[in-house]
Amino acid sequence: MIITFYNYVIVIAKKTINNINEGLVPICISLGWLSNIYKKNGISETAPEVLTFTRKKQGFLTYDKPLKKKLDHIFKEGRGIILIDGLDEVDVNLRNQFTIWARQQSYMYPKSSIVMTARPSGYLGGIPSFQDFEIRPFNFDQISRFVELWSINSPSDYSQFLPILKGDKRLIELSKTPLFLTFLCILFEKGKIDITDPPIQEYWVCDSYINLMLEQWDADKGSGPIDRAGSPIECSIEEKLILLKGIAFYFFEAEQIVFQKSDLLKKDVKFQNNSPSPSKKFQ
Repeated sequence: MIITFYNYVIVIAKKTINNINEGLVPICISLGWLSNIYKKNGISETAPEVLTFTRKKQGFLTYDKPLKKKLDHIFKEGRGIILIDGLDEVDVNLRNQFTIWARQQSYMYPKSSIVMTARPSGYLGGIPSFQDFEIRPFNFDQISRFVELWSINSPSDYSQFLPILKGDKRLIELSKTPLFLTFLCILFEKGKIDITDPPIQEYWVCDSYINLMLEQWDADKGSGPIDRAGSPIECSIEEKLILLKGIAFYFFEAEQIVFQKSDLLKKDVKFQNNSPSPSKKFQ
């Protein structure tokens, strides 16, 4: 839902932009990404500094100065839309610090609009100088429009799939969330939904979508999974699921929702040793 909202804001803003010197300029800052930087380098005082940080050298943070100056000018003019995404993705102990940082941006750039998003479970309450809004779930007209646009190149999909949704209250409830509706559209498009016996459980939708992604993963690689030495191996979807569950659980326990490829590679051996076939290495 949040990404859908951000995309909408960016589309509207782009209509006003002919070049960087005029119109609204939307800038998205992921707090999941920013919190990882914070843990290593601390947090810069302003949004332009956060966006133009290049490296830490001899204890000092360095920035792309021309771009930092340009962004600072845009925000002071009131042409910036600062989209701060994912307060719920930040460690609970750091959330208050990031809300204070967001409020500081509103004081420094009072002419620019600032939007901070969080899932309800990750929002601790009102932020001074900010106004609270809650994005409501899709209603049936919006669900219908979403499916219609999704199937714009295949009207027959729309005419077949919409009655399936409409005929099951539990599917309608799932479809009120754009993420689940997207999963359902993809699964239907790929022939993974039996129209005579449609899915009615959240876990089935998630499980089927993950399986589909794993199938495409294998197909995209062409040669199939290989180990680090380059020897072809056989690796079932079930084994890959166990591997993915191990990765997800590890980073969930560490409250590290956003992580880098290097973080994953460091833990590679740990995941492999916990896999059903420890001798196999997964690409």
